Amino acid sequence: MKTPLYRQALIHGWDMATKHKLLWMFGLFAAFLGQMGLLDLIVNTALVKENYVFYPLLFDIRELFGVLVQLLQNVGLEGSAWIWIIWLMIFFGAAKVLLIFMSTVSQGALIDANAQQGKGRKKKHVDVGRAWDKGVSHFWRLLLLNVVKRVVIMLLAASVGFALYNVIQGGGTWHVVLFVVLFVLAMIVGMALSFLVIFAAGYVVIEEYSFKDSVAAAWHLFTGHWLVSLEVSFLLFIANIIVGGLAALGLVLFVGEMAVVWAGTLLIGSSIVQQIGFFFGTALIILYWAFLGSSLMVFTTSVWMDLFMKMHKKGIKSRVLHLLGKR
Repeated sequence: MKTPLYRQALIHGWDMATKHKLLWMFGLFAAFLGQMGLLDLIVNTALVKENYVFYPLLFDIRELFGVLVQLLQNVGLEGSAWIWIIWLMIFFGAAKVLLIFMSTVSQGALIDANAQQGKGRKKKHVDVGRAWDKGVSHFWRLLLLNVVKRVVIMLLAASVGFALYNVIQGGGTWHVVLFVVLFVLAMIVGMALSFLVIFAAGYVVIEEYSFKDSVAAAWHLFTGHWLVSLEVSFLLFIANIIVGGLAALGLVLFVGEMAVVWAGTLLIGSSIVQQIGFFFGTALIILYWAFLGSSLMVFTTSVWMDLFMKMHKKGIKSRVLHLLGKR
């Protein structure tokens, strides 16, 4: 009996995340670009509720800049302090550029790693060097895709946040209606955009398409597989919930470890035990979370790319339609 396609993709993702541990390095950096699929949109939209006050400031950048200048003038820093501030800005700016480069290249490397396993799936090793070279050679197209995605999602979140701000400030019924309409539109456009970026990235790295051709091909693929894309996103969302539970479990263990250390500190009467325990506990929880995040990124990217390669070559039928008897 042939294994269902979704199960094949999940098994492939699990194998890539557990058997090719060198890919964790790529997954760690690629995670800074956000999860592929629905989760990235949900996270950005959920933040609107907590940060709705921020969004109206986007529409008054001039006044915000004036407040910032006035604040710096009131501080009254000396010339040497300004030099240090400038150097810190350059340092953090360079670090940000390096992080963007590593994240984008790592995303391309993960996609190519899956392309290498696309045919046989029996290879014991992935050519990490080739995957890295592929990521570097496709950097600008992948970067542009991610920039477009990030800008559009920010604009969608800003519009929803601004509408929510007006509702909370006591706006009338039409403000509530406007918020609901904008929220629904933001979710629809955001979901479509997330899937488009996934497919376009696959076309860029695997099929060597230009930016324009990759977006056009991704749109064609998405319109033919929009329900499949939703089904896959739902499965991966469940995987994210499971990993989130494991991350919470790690936090509980960390708190328990600190409680034991605290008790030991009281018995011994030395704060050194607490400092050592806190240091190692913090290091372990950070490493644990990094492991979960990087392996999850490898898993989700692998699932998407496995199904992408099948979608654009053979096509995939929706499991929902299959269960309903519509083949």
